[in-house]
Amino acid sequence: MYIDFSYLENFCKETLRFSRLAPFAARVSSHDSLLGGHVIPKNTPIITSIGTLLSDKNLWKDPETFNPDRFNERPPPYAFEPFGFAGKRKCPGYRLSEIEANIFLVLTIKQFKVALVPGQVVKNLYGLVTKPADEIWLTVEERK
Repeated sequence: MYIDFSYLENFCKETLRFSRLAPFAARVSSHDSLLGGHVIPKNTPIITSIGTLLSDKNLWKDPETFNPDRFNERPPPYAFEPFGFAGKRKCPGYRLSEIEANIFLVLTIKQFKVALVPGQVVKNLYGLVTKPADEIWLTVEERK
């Protein structure tokens, strides 16, 4: 079985974008800033609506469609930062997480065919962390 790792990486990125797993992020401003003509004083708590960024039609072409190929090009700056915002504030273990996800997916799809139970519709329940509104049922069949 041949696996295109660049497509697999794009698939994982699009899964994170599409799922809006962590729809909010919070930071405290480290210095006075100017944003849209407004002064944000140092030490002001700032909440970013990441879910809004990940579904913004000005940033993403057809954002409600799952399309891993959109990551063949670099996303707009700060529109996609699944492991934290602003470079040095990224989770230090993000590369390990990406590698683990790729290994898990490769080993799983190599050994099994996995699909949603026919007719099942998955709806998201948004909160501090996004989760499915109902249980998700899968069919798993061993590959021959």
